[in-house]
Amino acid sequence: MPVSQVIKSKIHSIKIIIAADFDKAGIKDAIKCCEAGVADSYILPEHHELEVKAEFTDWNDYSRKYGADKTRAALLKAIEKPIIPVKLDEQGDFNNPQTSDADMKISEQEPEHIIRVKCINANDLLRKELPPVKWTIGGILPTGLSLLGGSPKIGKSILSLHFSLAVALGGMALGKIPVERGSALYLALEDPERRLKDRLLNSGIKSDADLSKLDLVTEIPKQNGGGMDWIKKWLDAHSDARLVIIDTLQKFRTPKTKNGDIYAADYAAMEGLKLLADDYSVQFLVIHHNRKTSKDNSSGDWGDNFLGTTGLSGAADTLLSLTRARGQGQNMAIFKFTGRDVEERELALELNEFGWILKGDAAEFNLTEKERCIVNFLKEKGSKTPKEIADALGFNTHILRTELQRMADKGKLSKTGFSYFL
Repeated sequence: MPVSQVIKSKIHSIKIIIAADFDKAGIKDAIKCCEAGVADSYILPEHHELEVKAEFTDWNDYSRKYGADKTRAALLKAIEKPIIPVKLDEQGDFNNPQTSDADMKISEQEPEHIIRVKCINANDLLRKELPPVKWTIGGILPTGLSLLGGSPKIGKSILSLHFSLAVALGGMALGKIPVERGSALYLALEDPERRLKDRLLNSGIKSDADLSKLDLVTEIPKQNGGGMDWIKKWLDAHSDARLVIIDTLQKFRTPKTKNGDIYAADYAAMEGLKLLADDYSVQFLVIHHNRKTSKDNSSGDWGDNFLGTTGLSGAADTLLSLTRARGQGQNMAIFKFTGRDVEERELALELNEFGWILKGDAAEFNLTEKERCIVNFLKEKGSKTPKEIADALGFNTHILRTELQRMADKGKLSKTGFSYFL
């Protein structure tokens, strides 16, 4: 009740559904919240599957028994048809037509729950020895869940295979970053075996290279149809696993329901992958597409360019973006990344006959003096219009507008509406 009251007081229009314990006390509390107007409805775990035993009465019990994927599906199903509560009677009890007396016998004794709360005093935390961040690709991909976005056919799959090979061989990522060897799993769900073989042969690896630590998947059930279980079994079988790549998210994720909450569905699609990444201390790199045009992004933040809601980027630990201009000879790209354990950077990459090669910091590489001046200004000031940039730097506005558009076409800047940003 207190939590619901606080949330409603902050966001009056929000819809609150109580995920109640399946016992009399839990349902009564949920109904009281609904009667007080601080919740709209409630949902219950599928009690018949919980065997109507005292040790299985809430959603956490359900998750522990059946796993995250089945729990997520059950939650989404329950949310689509939540229980509209009846009034409590004068004795503060209820007669819910959707809950029989037989169902409620589980509440005759108080169930014992395993309460999972991690609490530590701040002083104890400061004295605690914690392991350092574990890197799959040094400075770019730490353990956890990452989301890489970019336009179609921009080179994301080539970069994905490049990272997979670097891990499986213990080689150099982007030609310069040493990588510790380990097993890698690459779900290349948009590529047939022929294309993958061609890319392997053209990747510059030695003819006698040992690729036994790289597994390639071209077909797998959807996330909620057994795909997650298969990945978990693969992780169990590979104790040295360091990298799992899903290319693309759309090919693997649980299909969205027609009338469901789009944000919740996006977040759920990523959350299951993050749980696996954290449980196994592995990097999960998810490949996704960006919005069709930068005009779709009114914030000016490249982290909002991912197609879909912010539920995708919000669930990820690290965000990455690959942009480059189209056309013949346009082999330079800007590689941006930021995250909870990652320093925000922008790198210049070059696509050669073997793959992507790191050239240096984007702000310093292949920029004229005028371009470097513009880039440094936008890095400090954020999104600005051509006139604002021209007035600040003393340039001719008309000439600068053409220059800025050219820089955006080459991937050196991003554009939203009439403003430019890094």
